Amino acid sequence: MQKKQYLRKGLIILGWLLVWQIASWLVHNPVYFAGPAESAAELLRQAGQAVFWQAVFGSYLRIMLGFLLAFAAAYLLAFAAYRFPLAEEILEPFVSFLRSVPVAAVVVVFLIWSGSAYLVFYISFMVVFPNLYGNLLMGLKKTDERMLEMARAFRMPFWRQWRCIYRSAYLPYLKAGLSFSTGMCFKSGVAAEIIALPDRAIGTRLYMDKIYLNTAGVFAWMAVIVFVSFLTEKVIGRIAGAGAVPKVRDGSAAVWEQTDRDLEMPKIRKSYAEKKVLDLPERKVSAGECMCILGSSGSGKTTLLHILAGLLADDDGRTGTWKAGVCFQENRLWEEADARVNLWMAGCAAEDIEKIYELLPEELCKKEIKTLSGGEKRRVALARAVLFPSEILLLDEPFAGLDEENRKRAAKWILKYRKMRPILIATHDEEDILLLQAKSFRLSD
Repeated sequence: MQKKQYLRKGLIILGWLLVWQIASWLVHNPVYFAGPAESAAELLRQAGQAVFWQAVFGSYLRIMLGFLLAFAAAYLLAFAAYRFPLAEEILEPFVSFLRSVPVAAVVVVFLIWSGSAYLVFYISFMVVFPNLYGNLLMGLKKTDERMLEMARAFRMPFWRQWRCIYRSAYLPYLKAGLSFSTGMCFKSGVAAEIIALPDRAIGTRLYMDKIYLNTAGVFAWMAVIVFVSFLTEKVIGRIAGAGAVPKVRDGSAAVWEQTDRDLEMPKIRKSYAEKKVLDLPERKVSAGECMCILGSSGSGKTTLLHILAGLLADDDGRTGTWKAGVCFQENRLWEEADARVNLWMAGCAAEDIEKIYELLPEELCKKEIKTLSGGEKRRVALARAVLFPSEILLLDEPFAGLDEENRKRAAKWILKYRKMRPILIATHDEEDILLLQAKSFRLSD
């Protein structure tokens, strides 16, 4: 399939070259309109001269320095604007100015201020920065808040949140911005060189060929610009997307020390807009004990688990302080990664990750999450909670979407790897009590 695509693109390019050649034959005036043969011959002639390569490398260096500075500034400022709304408001007028101001006007101003030496550098920055900044900020705003909440529950370090959650959100927007910005950067940079005429520059050489009516030379330089821009775009795109999904690394989590700590819950009350959602007296779940919370939808089961996980404060401002392995009501998985990477991302030790193969076949564990069924995804989310080194387990409807056989298998697996941790399970199905050999209490509506 890929070979057919390359062949089709090659034939399309050859077709356009043929149209170009036919047009040059019809015009029959190489000074006015040179054909591809004349342009290729002129390109080969100039490529044999040192001044040709000095111009190419001189322009490339100036343009890419501006591009890289714009990329770094856009990256840092976009994140600042994402975290601090005031920063976004402050930057908005500057970014809007760069987007709308004519490049030619800026060229004239910079020629007055600093001459031609750094003009291309400034223009490259001005063209690239607003586009990359806008795309990065848009991507960061698309970050899934539920995934960030999952990261807080598993106490994921910030560098891993950035690597696995933020980056996966902004990467498609960044790639689109890079694709557009690279071409615009080279076109605007060379255009600025034609006005400023710096030494050792493509724009200067192109302008001289225009003065001497060397149309073939002009077309040859245009081909150089297109080729260099295209090649740079592909390289930058590969670098930006490299390692989008990390590999599981050994020693990625602390040693799991088994604890015999009881889960002692104080009186917990929670209300929303003066409507009482939860009013639970003091309770205790002993080490190694499993407790099922029964109740209909809206009775406060999920709210209780979120408070105990430290994700929500009760009416007295208290949150849980336990290190908890949490299985959320939604799976909250990284769809582009496989099951093993999802477990590693949450902090599961590399030596424990293979235990998921008892729940899910190994070949499925090596596939992207987005290709799995709902029940298969649920088992990955459950394994992440159980294999995470923690003091307690908080499982919200852990068997949702599982058939009878897999429910039994998952229950046995939980009991096998609970390691004496207190387990609190929110469920509406009383059969879970028997499957997990659990005690239970019911929350009233």
